[in-house]
Amino acid sequence: MKFTNLSAFEKHLQEAAPLHLARVYMVVAPTEFERRKIVEMVISAIKPDTQARFDALEIPVEKLIAELTTFSLFGKRPLTIFDGFDKLKKAALEPLLAYLSKENCSAFLILTATSLKGCQEVYEKGKKEGVLVDLSEEKSWDKEKRLREYLVKEAVLQGKTLDAALTAHLLKEIGTDMGALQGELFKLIAYTGSRSRITLDDASAICTSNHTQTGWQVAENIVWETTPAIPSSVDTTFLITLIGQIRYHLQVGMQIAEGTIPHLKSSQADKFIAKTRIYGPRYFRKSLEALFELELAAKSSGIAPDLLLEIFTTKLTLYKS
Repeated sequence: MKFTNLSAFEKHLQEAAPLHLARVYMVVAPTEFERRKIVEMVISAIKPDTQARFDALEIPVEKLIAELTTFSLFGKRPLTIFDGFDKLKKAALEPLLAYLSKENCSAFLILTATSLKGCQEVYEKGKKEGVLVDLSEEKSWDKEKRLREYLVKEAVLQGKTLDAALTAHLLKEIGTDMGALQGELFKLIAYTGSRSRITLDDASAICTSNHTQTGWQVAENIVWETTPAIPSSVDTTFLITLIGQIRYHLQVGMQIAEGTIPHLKSSQADKFIAKTRIYGPRYFRKSLEALFELELAAKSSGIAPDLLLEIFTTKLTLYKS
């Protein structure tokens, strides 16, 4: 079963849980943030007893298969997540193809990829037991509609409503990066306090502040410089926005590492390509994982935001070495 519409996939999960869920889910989306969101959705539906996560470029597929077959001994709902399976060559995927060819896979498996290109055989082998959600070729107008719905839904979860003009403004000013949009939304939620409605005036007041330009400069420095300098004083609002800006730079690095050169200023392109060759793809993968942890901590831990940012940049410095 294949879904190219996220709302339809979410409805499928709701109807299938808990007794009729597929054993294999393939999640294909261009950005790490969106893949993680979809994976979280699947995990919430499965409610696994045990869970493990692996990166396709860091462990052999044989270890994944061993984990899948061992898991069945320890729980009724074991789950394994295998990130980046599209990066593997066909020969390396043979054990996975053999596993997917078997009927009645015992464990739940989530495979993630940036693109379905080169992974068609995995889909063909797994579709009997599996479900594919593929956003890699999503039309721009469909993506904008989905992101508008996402912003409204996230706001409602926080007890807020959005003016219709506000979502259009955010998409125009921020673009279609889901992580950056979420950062701006949480910034607006914090700004409006106990007020239930967020208006276009609120966005005009804070989304075009000096923090935006300063934030982009800080984000570029953190991601690309060997020993980055960070602000001495950071508040939660600035940190949430900065997370989206850092995510953009890390995703640019991942695209370059994967052989795709995004549209950049010539001066940026030369710098980013040179730095990517030095740091390698593992730096960007590990940094995106660390960024996800930073985002969770910024929203829920109560730890001072400047300390959170310092811990995060220390991790990135280690990953660069």
